[in-house]
Amino acid sequence: MEFAASEGLNLPASIQAVLLESEALFPHQRASFRDKKLRTFSCYGHSEKLVMAAQCEGSDEFHVHPTYGYCEVLDQNGAVASPGESGEIVGTGFINEVMPFIRYRTGDGVTRGGDKCSACGRQHLLLKEIQGRWGQEFLVSRDGRTLISMTSLNLHDDTFDGITRFQFQQNVPGKVVLKLVSTKATGAKDAARFQRHFEPKLAHAIDLEVQFVDEIPLTRMGKQPMIDQRCPDVAGLTGRPAEARQGDMSLSA
Repeated sequence: MEFAASEGLNLPASIQAVLLESEALFPHQRASFRDKKLRTFSCYGHSEKLVMAAQCEGSDEFHVHPTYGYCEVLDQNGAVASPGESGEIVGTGFINEVMPFIRYRTGDGVTRGGDKCSACGRQHLLLKEIQGRWGQEFLVSRDGRTLISMTSLNLHDDTFDGITRFQFQQNVPGKVVLKLVSTKATGAKDAARFQRHFEPKLAHAIDLEVQFVDEIPLTRMGKQPMIDQRCPDVAGLTGRPAEARQGDMSLSA
């Protein structure tokens, strides 16, 4: 959609909705689709094939498919989370007859919803605010205690006009590099504009360096994470287990 806009192309009027998988969908991206009068439907899953959940026609909450696998949301003490509480997705798959996984810890964080959707009436376990690879979608302050999520950065404005890709890269707490791929020539004034935009949103607890680059490599799975989080034990800072599964998480949230 961004490419079409940059080329002055209009989307066909027949497109009414977009089905999204494999990466997280952030609020500013969802707002961009909404501006084009497009409804978005997101799906959560992973390569271990334990849990699948998708949004319905009337709600942004994820409905767990009960015949695909059994989903539990467990808090950091291993207890079942109540509606509204955060926890880790733990799954038992029903479709893998070769190598079954029983109560497999996915490492994906989520807020547990209820057991019935008020919009569609389906009696499915509901999930909200899914975060793949818990801790990887946060920036860490210099004191190591404050975590700043992508959703708090408010990216839906004209700051990113002309930017085709961007990524925050963090190697140590309190310092982050914002890498930007631009369609136009850039200079110090452009870098300063991003500094002014993000410093208040980073609560002045993280030093920001802006770099304009020719490209941002995709992961080996072909994904483009918005945060390349390399700080040690970020999962521990969030109160989550430090262990992470080795599989691939497919998520649109």
